[in-house]
Amino acid sequence: MTSLVDARQNLPFSIKPIPRAKLDEAVDIWVLSFGDLRRAFWRDYAESELDSVLGAYIGDELGAVVGMHDFEVRFFGKWVPCLGVAGVASSPTRRGKGLVNALLTECLKSAHRRKIPLSMLGAARPSFYESMGWAVSDWHYTIELNLDHFVGLAGLGSADAYTIAPSNRHEKAAALREQWLTGGHLGIRRSEKRWQRLASIYGPDFVWKLLVHQNGYMILDLSRSVQKDKLVVAEWVYLDDQAFKDGLAVFANMRRQYKTVEWLDSTPERLLKLGLIDQTNTIRLHTGQLARVVNLEAFEKAINMSLKDVGMRDPLGVMCQNNEEGLTPGQLVQLVTGFWDELPTDWPIVKAGALPKAFTTERF
Repeated sequence: MTSLVDARQNLPFSIKPIPRAKLDEAVDIWVLSFGDLRRAFWRDYAESELDSVLGAYIGDELGAVVGMHDFEVRFFGKWVPCLGVAGVASSPTRRGKGLVNALLTECLKSAHRRKIPLSMLGAARPSFYESMGWAVSDWHYTIELNLDHFVGLAGLGSADAYTIAPSNRHEKAAALREQWLTGGHLGIRRSEKRWQRLASIYGPDFVWKLLVHQNGYMILDLSRSVQKDKLVVAEWVYLDDQAFKDGLAVFANMRRQYKTVEWLDSTPERLLKLGLIDQTNTIRLHTGQLARVVNLEAFEKAINMSLKDVGMRDPLGVMCQNNEEGLTPGQLVQLVTGFWDELPTDWPIVKAGALPKAFTTERF
C-alpha cells in the first residue's frame, strides 16, 4: 500500500489493490463515470479481462480506480511486453484531487520495476493523458461507403473467395492476424482467451459473423448493422490487394440489405486508387491508442538503439526525471516509429528502421 497526501486539500489517501470481494465498489464508479449501467458486464470485465484493479482510497472510501493488464505488442520486429491501462475513472465527488494521477504513477512504477518497456491506453480525449506523458501512437480511418458505388465496378474481386466460418473456429483468422501484425508497430497480440471472449471486446450485445479468406478475414457486427441500417465491419484484416478487392465484392453482394458499409482502416489509399471516394462517402480521421515509454533501458533494448543524446522529461517522473525540456515518454514512441511525416521543430533525428507506422486495432 502507498500512502500519499492531496496537496490541494491536504487530504491523506492510500493506493492499494481492490480485492475481489470489494469489486462492486469499482463497478459503482465505472457505472457513474461511463454512463453504462450494466453492472454484470463491468464485474465480468474486472474479473475476466483485467489482471488487477488498483484503487485510491480516502479513508475507507474508494475515490478512483484503474485497471491493468499485461499483453504483448509487435515492436521493431519482435513481441515485447506492454502494460495496458484501462477503466480509469474517479468518483464524481472526488475529482480534481490528484487521485488518478497518483494511481497512474503507481501503475507505471510497478511496470518500471518489472522492466516493461511500454504502456498503452485508449482515450476519447487524449489531452488529459498527454499531460502525464502519453502521446497518440497512430491514426484510424473510419470509412463509410455508399454500396451503390460497387455496381458495375470492373475488377472488384470475387465474393466467394471469403467463406463463412463458425464463430468458435477462429484458428485460421488468428494465424492471419498474427501474420498481419508482423508488418507494423504496436499491434496488440490477441490471446486465445481474447478470441474466445471476442464479444467482450465489442460489447455484451455483440452478435458477429466471421468470414475467412486465404489472405484475410472480416468480422461482421450484425447487432450494430441492424440497428444502424448499414453493414458494420468490426474488424477487417487483409494481407494483399486481392483480399481487399474480394472483400469489397462481399460488400457489393449485400447492397440490397444495407445502404452503406463501415469499417476501420489504417489508410484510404486503396479506395482512392479504385476511384471509390466522392462526396457521398464519409472518411473520419481519429486517434488510435496512446503509448508511452515506461522503462527506458528496456525500451532501448527493444528498439536496439541508444537514446542517450535525446533530451527527455517525464511529467510523472517514472521513465526519467521531469526535466524542464525534452521529449515526453509518448513523444519518444512517436519519434522512433515515424509517427510524424515531418518532425516537429527541434526534435532530434534518429534512424529507426523502415517498418510501417503504427496501427492498433485491439480494444482493451
